[in-house]
Amino acid sequence: MNGLVYNTDNGLITMTQDGKNVKHPDEAKAADEGTMTSNGDIFATYRSTGANNIYLIPHDGSPRIKLTSSNLDSRPVATPDGSKVVFVSQRNGDADIYIMNGNGGGQTDIVPGNSFWDTMPSISADGTKVVFESLRDGNYEIYSCNSDGTNLKRLTNSAWDEEYAAFSPDGTKIVFTSFKDGAGDIYMMNADGTNQVQLTTNARTEDEPSFSIDGTKIFFWVGYGESAPGSGVWTGSIASINADGSSYKELTDHKVNRWKLGGWVY
Repeated sequence: MNGLVYNTDNGLITMTQDGKNVKHPDEAKAADEGTMTSNGDIFATYRSTGANNIYLIPHDGSPRIKLTSSNLDSRPVATPDGSKVVFVSQRNGDADIYIMNGNGGGQTDIVPGNSFWDTMPSISADGTKVVFESLRDGNYEIYSCNSDGTNLKRLTNSAWDEEYAAFSPDGTKIVFTSFKDGAGDIYMMNADGTNQVQLTTNARTEDEPSFSIDGTKIFFWVGYGESAPGSGVWTGSIASINADGSSYKELTDHKVNRWKLGGWVY
């Protein structure tokens, strides 16, 4: 199954990279924050009153499998083979970055012992590196570490929020959103934080970028604001660019809210 999964207010939707072959899998209709593996499995958050847990939705249509039980887990992102999953958990009071095996085993807080808000993780394709955003220095900045939590590094340093980071397939580049110009734009940098380059200049907010698995394209969310002032109903679309910032294209309409969590596109 080639394509991506994105979020709507009515569950998860899958489609191919060209915006076609749109599907609404039965097991995903009550899900949120999905991330797809190369064989079409989806890791997702299921929310109910007072409980957020992560499940695996098999690509063959069989029933979903519960992987976490703390009731405080969300935002999973998996390696392409599904062997490792990073996610956010508030089971210890604050937001921390956890990693687990694809079957739910080995759940580990990789940056423990702090009271900072660490969130929006993503994992390298080989499962050895993790990137995330944190408020530990006053505003949202991007950090990386090894998947066991060692070698923690701050990658961005500005007065503006910088968020939603994700690795390139080879692990040498990171895409992210920066609010340097007011609205969020898509940037790329080396994995060590150097050579930060702006890829989009749209007046609308663009965030939650992720790479295609071949490294040639970047997919992200474009915000269109409220459907009517004060309605509380937000709209947005899914768009793509080439990895050099060229060939900007919106793949969906923006009549309803569509947003994409960082994860691979196949």
